[in-house]
Amino acid sequence: MSATGVVMLRHDFPAPPLIFALKLVIASVTAALHVRILQALLARWPKAAAAAAGGLMGVYLLLCIYHFKMLTQLGLLLIVDNWGEMFDAAAKRMLSSVAGASTYVLLGVAAAAVGVFVLKTTWLDPPERPRPRVFLGMLVAFVVVATAGLRLNGDYVYRFYGEFTAAAFREKAAAFADTGTGHPLIRRLTARNAQVVVGERPDVIVVLVESFGGYYTGRVARDGKPFTPVFDALARESLSVKHMYGNSTQTERGHVATLCSILPRYYHKIMKYHAQDTEFACLPRVLKEHGYRTYWFQGQPDLGFDNTGPFMERIAFDVVTSMAGRFEPTPENSWGWGPPDDLTYRTFFAAIDADAAKRPAGEPYFAVLPTISNHLPYSEAPQRYRTIHPVPTNYWEHYENSIRMTDGYLATFLEAMRAHPRWKNAVLVVSGDHGPPINASGEGLTTAYQERSLRVPLAVHWAGRLAPRRLDAFAHSQLDIAPTILDLLGLDVEMHTLGKSLLDAERNERFAIVNPLQGINFIAIEWPYKFVQRYASGEELLFDLSRDPEELASIPVEERDPAVVARLKEQLAFIDYNEALIRSDRLWPAGRSTMIRQD
Repeated sequence: MSATGVVMLRHDFPAPPLIFALKLVIASVTAALHVRILQALLARWPKAAAAAAGGLMGVYLLLCIYHFKMLTQLGLLLIVDNWGEMFDAAAKRMLSSVAGASTYVLLGVAAAAVGVFVLKTTWLDPPERPRPRVFLGMLVAFVVVATAGLRLNGDYVYRFYGEFTAAAFREKAAAFADTGTGHPLIRRLTARNAQVVVGERPDVIVVLVESFGGYYTGRVARDGKPFTPVFDALARESLSVKHMYGNSTQTERGHVATLCSILPRYYHKIMKYHAQDTEFACLPRVLKEHGYRTYWFQGQPDLGFDNTGPFMERIAFDVVTSMAGRFEPTPENSWGWGPPDDLTYRTFFAAIDADAAKRPAGEPYFAVLPTISNHLPYSEAPQRYRTIHPVPTNYWEHYENSIRMTDGYLATFLEAMRAHPRWKNAVLVVSGDHGPPINASGEGLTTAYQERSLRVPLAVHWAGRLAPRRLDAFAHSQLDIAPTILDLLGLDVEMHTLGKSLLDAERNERFAIVNPLQGINFIAIEWPYKFVQRYASGEELLFDLSRDPEELASIPVEERDPAVVARLKEQLAFIDYNEALIRSDRLWPAGRSTMIRQD
């Protein structure tokens, strides 16, 4: 147990020393053979040979440095999926913060090593072209060692491009295997727990707090005070969930799961690749067809990031706007990725009031408000917000300061809402887009599949109408939020959905989580079990979270219940089917209404 009252997470499960040593040997030998074969092929052109071999050496060194800093191997898929966003100004600051001074030192050493190598092999001691038999032996050795690298994942370059090509092949294979037709995710949702009276259409506000980790809610920090006292108080007055999960660990994917009740893609971002040619029947469209004005207001000023603006318009938001142009950035009111949440909250109410004043009286609103100030890096918040760790020394201490700050901002929202003659009567949903997404601490920790990264909080509040209730028997996910809102409003509709209403009698359900940030990780939950497939290595882990909530030890293979493993593997198999459905535009038929047809 750490000083913060939170158990510190371990870095995976260490491989046996022999396997680790073997992987290290394979990586080193493969790198040497890569370089030597390039030199042999280009021996007639010493400068070209040196440049090519030096470039390859540089790639190996960069991948080694990334592994040292992030404790996971870099994949090309991560770069391709986030290529445009990597050049955003805020993203570059984030990457620089994550890198830290040690990375720049290592990069300098790596650059010097490559420079010496190129100088030596170009002018001082150019390599001779090997005889044919020697060259053939090198090729054979390379094939043997590379094959071992495929099996043991001991080669950085293989891991860099292998995960991307394997994912692309897997996607094509899934699309080829899917020979069905129709739209199998469409379900009829019948409201059985409506809290409205006939003809009533209450306003609905959904607040998606950036990186709001459900692992921290209800916990006490090092200073003896709760991490999230404001949210904890709201949860006690609301329908809340103890074991609530995000279906991924990126904002784009969290928004898709929450608003559309479908599993986000792991291979490509839906908002970037499917905003133009894919039909959706997400929650905004359903409510718009039932007379709601749909309103998107985000704290992050840039609506172009992740193609957010066009996608939100695609799924039927009437108004898509942000904090851009609504405040003058200063060091006191803007850091990291945008303005502090309290400023965003006040501006939101002013903006939606102005919009409502122009609309017909009585028109209900469905408003979604994603915040931004709790975005990685968590180290940029001013000193006055460092209430738990005055001098934070690592990633998690910065995050703990930041989530306390973020929770305090939530009080600004609740005060403004409760004082407003209209919005105080709205249905309020407060959750997170995802938990703290990655480990950047260099402390031997990983969060690719662990509870600290995957949990989000949830509170559904309707003052005087929805009785407080705590769901703690089973696990639930963001997929359940849209069906719950529709059930609460008493709407019988059709939509594509993988979720269930949380107002129904609680029962154990299975659901999947995709996390592409630290290598591809597929996770299936059926409380209390969590099953993890680590895509690149093929490693499979199984946890009983009721007995091992901190995931300190995977259940040994020989002790696993075959029936449990089979059910969870079946859930993970759906991930590829989900990819195929989205890719082939089989979520929703064009032109079809979400209204129940009266035959």
